[in-house]
Amino acid sequence: MRSISDLLFDKARRDLDVALLTREQDAQIYADQILYLCHQAAEKAMKAALIAHAEVPHKTHDLRSLLGRLQVHDPAWNSHTDAVGLLNSRGHVVRYLESLSDAEMVEQAIKSAKEILERAEPKVREAG
Repeated sequence: MRSISDLLFDKARRDLDVALLTREQDAQIYADQILYLCHQAAEKAMKAALIAHAEVPHKTHDLRSLLGRLQVHDPAWNSHTDAVGLLNSRGHVVRYLESLSDAEMVEQAIKSAKEILERAEPKVREAG
């Protein structure tokens, strides 16, 4: 049977996959949706990593808060502050305001989400 962290990480991967497919359709028109999916992918991957560290993640959409908890378990997360900051700030804009996103932001968000998933995956798979 697969672990909860594995299952959650797979959902994160699918969110990123949908963001990538949507970008191929039209990154400008769907920029907000892509940014939202990138934020969701990062959030799920980070929560999966916390579960893999035997910590139950608290209910939050704040990636900085999740990053702080991950840094306690693994200082290597310190190098992902910029990626988390970018996705966290863009996630709030997309959730609460009308479209302020563009294709350049999409590329930055995808890069940041990929970085976070790449950091989380080894621990999740090791624990799973």
